[in-house]
Amino acid sequence: MDSCTSYKANESDDWIVKLVAEGRYFGSKYGPVMRKWILLSGALTSVDQLFDVYLWNYRQLTHGILMFDSGIVDGTTDNGTGMADRITVNAYAMNYVSNGVNLVEFLEAFCNAAKKDGYAEAQVFIDDLRREYDGNFNYALAHTLRNHAQHGQLIVSLCPDDNDRQHAGFDLYQLRNPIFFTNSDSQPV
Repeated sequence: MDSCTSYKANESDDWIVKLVAEGRYFGSKYGPVMRKWILLSGALTSVDQLFDVYLWNYRQLTHGILMFDSGIVDGTTDNGTGMADRITVNAYAMNYVSNGVNLVEFLEAFCNAAKKDGYAEAQVFIDDLRREYDGNFNYALAHTLRNHAQHGQLIVSLCPDDNDRQHAGFDLYQLRNPIFFTNSDSQPV
């Protein structure tokens, strides 16, 4: 993530310029603590930015597709690409699901690193995450859909009804039986 912060020496207070120029705290007994603080600050900035991207993708999904509770897609906003509804719906859905899972995986990796540094409390989040995956169908489905999306599958199927209205849904047969190609040949596996 973009967690880099920079300061211009000519716009900084003199004491900051002197501190950085001398580098004395990084070589002192405070160095390891300062380094941990910098890493923690960067991680918090990253998770904040990932969450903002998640919210942005959610808004794109909910504002880019007009869908009724029945699953009928009544219109899409394709941001000027001219793509078919099938592509637009999948693009919004895949971005949203992928970013949501990435956010959770970042938090899990952060907690695993914190646990290695001696913060046993981090295990609470990891345990909650596992409980959520095992007990919440929606979370498990989102994780599974993200995996399918990353391996080259469109995750949302659009099927016309008798009135040529498009119904969006997950074709479980297609998702369970994907067509994969290997690098060694062009035959489906």
